[in-house]
Amino acid sequence: MSRAVAIVGSGPSGCYLAQALLKAAPALRVDLIDRLPVPYGWCVMEWQLIIRARRA
Repeated sequence: MSRAVAIVGSGPSGCYLAQALLKAAPALRVDLIDRLPVPYGWCVMEWQLIIRARRA
């Protein structure tokens, strides 16, 4: 049985949660839902900083 999660909002919390879920369960299907057609704000502008902070 495959599992799926829907995350509403592609802001920093939504992107971080999606990344954490996929790291913990790579086979999980994660849908990131937002009113805009593409991620916006911190999710796009600060993504590299978020990744570096997680690795530290």
